[in-house]
Amino acid sequence: MKKLRVLLTGAGGRIGPTLVPPFRERYDLRTYDIKPVPDSPDHRSGDLTDMAALQSAMEGMEVVVHLAATSDEAPFVENLVPNNVVGLYNTYQAAHEAGVRRIVFASTCQTVLIYPHHVTVQATDPVRPSTMYGATKAFGEALGRFYHEKHGLEFIGIRIGWFKTLDDPHFFHPRVADHWLSPRDA
Repeated sequence: MKKLRVLLTGAGGRIGPTLVPPFRERYDLRTYDIKPVPDSPDHRSGDLTDMAALQSAMEGMEVVVHLAATSDEAPFVENLVPNNVVGLYNTYQAAHEAGVRRIVFASTCQTVLIYPHHVTVQATDPVRPSTMYGATKAFGEALGRFYHEKHGLEFIGIRIGWFKTLDDPHFFHPRVADHWLSPRDA
């Protein structure tokens, strides 16, 4: 049986290295990151602001799992805009142009962390970002909706919480338990 052709962006980041081995077994995997990714024979190096590199990486892909981003609060214009706004647009546009069927977008629980701690947020609740990083991820969710409505691109947004391993010194932070994503669950 033919394997699904998947492009994993941000494969060398915080979560990507956890996904590469099982993805490589299950899918016809190509990785994309600004730095080399070990054990990824079909790797493309590039930055999210490089539209030509993204277009090349998208060729022949069916699904994009988009993890690449500046993943923490950072200077807005210098870091968040190039990676999480311009780079996000480039990724979606390159996927659309290449005929990619689906984008799975790594969003964050920071899109809704302004809600009081005791409130269970529903998928239909409006975004209430707690950080500028969270606001850029809310933009990514809205952009995914736009590409779905305008171009028919299937879109799945996953709001990821704290991705921590058991040996991480911040693992026992009081908020981790409510938002923890284990490497196995990822």
